[in-house]
Amino acid sequence: MTDAAALLASLDTGAEASDSSPSLAELRRELHSITHLERSQEELRAALGESPDDADYAEALAENEGVLTRKWQRVAELKQRYEDERKLMV
Repeated sequence: MTDAAALLASLDTGAEASDSSPSLAELRRELHSITHLERSQEELRAALGESPDDADYAEALAENEGVLTRKWQRVAELKQRYEDERKLMV
């Protein structure tokens, strides 16, 4: 299980499972997107292993790494926003 999948699972089974916060919903969507992109990366790595000279696979892997970095930054921002919202509700 990837970090994104594990975090998503914890949100879906913990106290947050019934929370309808817009920030939490956005966080779930971002994590879901990351899990799909990570799966795609695994498939691209396997394809590149079979065709090591394929520049398209290598380029896609590199581009996706940049996207993943930005998505993880967004996850951190959304987690902080959600935690801040929860503090205000208490």
